[in-house]
Amino acid sequence: MSKKSLIDRMENAANILETSNSKCFIPGETFIPTGLAIYGVEEMVAMVEALASEKLGLSIKGTEFEKAFAKYCEVDRCTLTNSGSSASLLALAGIKEKYGLDGGEIITPACGFPTTVNPIIQLGFDPVFVDVDGSYNLNPEIIEKAIGPNTKGISFAHTRKPCKDKRNNAISKQKRIICY
Repeated sequence: MSKKSLIDRMENAANILETSNSKCFIPGETFIPTGLAIYGVEEMVAMVEALASEKLGLSIKGTEFEKAFAKYCEVDRCTLTNSGSSASLLALAGIKEKYGLDGGEIITPACGFPTTVNPIIQLGFDPVFVDVDGSYNLNPEIIEKAIGPNTKGISFAHTRKPCKDKRNNAISKQKRIICY
């Protein structure tokens, strides 16, 4: 079977599957499952195309995404990772290397995911846990109280809603600590 034929058959099967599984969404009534892979025809076809390319690493699509995302973020380059956990570890490792940090404290939410804390410990820093506000993000007033002479940074988990509080960036600039 040719790659084109395989992709065409997958697209046809995905369309049939999507049509048979489509249900009307009713706000407040329709159950929305979490922790499931949710994808449609476009994603299924992209998966088959990636497999058919026989390039199972970063591949063409991954490289295209890196370039587009770097442009969107207005940076020279970015690195695609396999997970947010790996991204957290790489981000802090890069910060540690760039600024020559050797230990110290990193303020982080007490309510969050373990992979927000693990890189802090793995890279030789001490986590300082602070409470979160109603959005599950760090509260700027609590952050200010938690900053000590050994504080090197503030780590945000962005669990439910991205943290958009500009006071956190102002605090990090004023206190000359890293905010990531």
